[in-house]
Amino acid sequence: MSDFEISSLSGTGPATIRVKPKAANESESNKEQVIKVIVQGVEREVTFTQKGKSQVVETWKPFLTISPDSDSYTFDGTKRLEIWEVLVYSYEQKYIGGEPQEEYRALDWTVENSLDWLNITKEIGEGNNAGKLTVKTLSYNNEYEASTYNPKERSGVIRIVSQAGTKDITIKQSPGKRTTEYGFEPTPNIPFPGVGQGSNTASIRGVKGYQYYHINGYEVAKFVKQFKITDISKTVEGTLPAPPGTDFLPYYKVWLTDYPSNISTTWVSELNCTGHLETNITWMGGTIVTYNGIINDTGSHEVQLKIRLGN
Repeated sequence: MSDFEISSLSGTGPATIRVKPKAANESESNKEQVIKVIVQGVEREVTFTQKGKSQVVETWKPFLTISPDSDSYTFDGTKRLEIWEVLVYSYEQKYIGGEPQEEYRALDWTVENSLDWLNITKEIGEGNNAGKLTVKTLSYNNEYEASTYNPKERSGVIRIVSQAGTKDITIKQSPGKRTTEYGFEPTPNIPFPGVGQGSNTASIRGVKGYQYYHINGYEVAKFVKQFKITDISKTVEGTLPAPPGTDFLPYYKVWLTDYPSNISTTWVSELNCTGHLETNITWMGGTIVTYNGIINDTGSHEVQLKIRLGN
């Protein structure tokens, strides 16, 4: 049975033949009708085609986006344990016949990270809901230029990897803060005298002045500097709290000898001297006495020479 209607099967003279499908083609296959027209013994064939119903194709399209949509983020180099959170949308959406459907499936994703100063954690979302990427700094940025000791920025790339593709994010940490400090090394020590002695002396040798570079509080360099001790001739006296339940009053007296005679007015490179301690105690270590000094570094920088009493 033909699937087409033909308006005329025969006739005389000029005529129009109309061909149309009898019904819609519900199958996925094309339907064809060939008609043959014969005029004075001359044949001509014409083929008519009714296309089949479009095939319904189901596909899934992957997506990977982040919010905020950024290619980089900068942390403060003077801080640690800072946190940056990013929403990660990694999913695939269903399409039928090229038309999107409200049906989603979450796609797993991972993070590639080779930066030892970062900690990375992640949470996977459900469907097309966002997961979460958390980036945390583990340390201060104490990096610096080798030639100048100036703090410098550090950076690296983390990569989000999903079936939908990849997303690179450059993570930076701004330069740390450099400070300059001054001091003396080593710290001299005068031990307390033995029982019944009342006084003691100590040889103090090789004390030098230093300039220190610190980045975020961490020493990165130190340099020997000339110095003066402006009040080295003074005697330092003091008392300590009386032991509970007694009238005994501990005291001490400290002075220095055998030091360079010009050290209070002229720059020197090293202090060698003798420390003297007079006291009525033989214990209570940790007491500090100080002398005022100046370090020579593009100007004069005040600093204290500390001498520790006791062992």
